[in-house]
Amino acid sequence: MTMLAALMLSTGGVSADPFGPLHWQKRLVVAFEGEPAGAVRRQEDLLPAAELRARDVVFVAVPRTGTTMVEGLGPINATSARRAYGIDPAAFTVLLIGKDGGVKRRSGSPIAAEALFSTIDAMPMRRQEMRKGS
Repeated sequence: MTMLAALMLSTGGVSADPFGPLHWQKRLVVAFEGEPAGAVRRQEDLLPAAELRARDVVFVAVPRTGTTMVEGLGPINATSARRAYGIDPAAFTVLLIGKDGGVKRRSGSPIAAEALFSTIDAMPMRRQEMRKGS
């Protein structure tokens, strides 16, 4: 059995990443609801929509249970998303996921816009986009 086939069997399919179809198209800020309550809303309020759009970022608010709608993707199961990234159901967590699908930043508290955008702007792919003017 090839390593790819073994990986597919161990993850239950081609990809256990619920955001996989957005790789190479969008960056994601994924905020998982937990304690303290309301932290997802605070995270979203910190991030200006125009700045997110300029960096090809989609903000995703994941509830504790149920589903959430993701722009360009459709419904995502909260439990599956938490499992894919090892997120405790009771913990607020925010992830910055690059276009390559890798987790670039993880925090247990909301991330300030300046810190988040400086992380994105330091990424090689983003630097290339800025040089091209996109």
